Amino acid sequence: CDDLDAADDGRTLVLCHGECRMSVVEVIAESPVLTCRVRVTDEGPMYPLDDADTARALGGDMENSLADEVRNLYRDTVSLGLDEKEVKRARAYGGGTGSLGSYDDDDEMPMILGGPALDRLTPATLAYYVASRFDSVDEKLVVLELPTVAERLGRVRDVLGGVSGYLRAERALKDAFPDADKGEKGEGDGGGGGDDDDN
Repeated sequence: CDDLDAADDGRTLVLCHGECRMSVVEVIAESPVLTCRVRVTDEGPMYPLDDADTARALGGDMENSLADEVRNLYRDTVSLGLDEKEVKRARAYGGGTGSLGSYDDDDEMPMILGGPALDRLTPATLAYYVASRFDSVDEKLVVLELPTVAERLGRVRDVLGGVSGYLRAERALKDAFPDADKGEKGEGDGGGGGDDDDN
C-alpha cells in the first residue's frame, strides 16, 4: 500500500497502487472487506526500459505496430493542444504522472510532452500511460477493462485520432479566421455604442 491515513472516526483510509493486471476469478467474501481469488496477467515491466529496442522486444508485431501509431498520435495531439505556456509548465513539472515521471532524461523533453522515454515503454505500458492522460474517467475505465494489449492500444489510438482531428480542425479555423475572436469581443463591447447611435 502506498499510503495509510487514520480518520477521526476510527476508520483507516488505504491508498493502493496496482502493479500488475489481474482479473477476478471468484468472490470469496464481500464483508467485512471484499476478498477475491484472482488471476494475475504478466504484461511485463510497468516503467520505461533502458532502450526502445528492449521495449519493442516485449511486444508482438501487432502490438508494436499499434504502439507506433499511438506514440505518433500522442505526440501530434500534444503538439497541437499545448500552447507555449503549458509546454514551459510541463517541462518545469518534470513531465510525468506517478512513478513514470521520475524516469525521464533530465536534458530531454519530458515524457508528458512525448519525449524519448515514451519510446522506452512497452506496448502494454504505453496504453496505460496514454489512457492515464485522458480527462474522462469513463474513457480510462473502458481502456482498463479491455482484455488484450492490442485492444487497449486500438482504443487509445481511436480516442487520440479523434482528439487530434478536432485540434487540427480548430487550428485550421483559427488560421483561416485569425480575427474571429477579436471580432466577437468587439461586437460585444460595441453593442452599447450601437444603441447610442440609434437614439
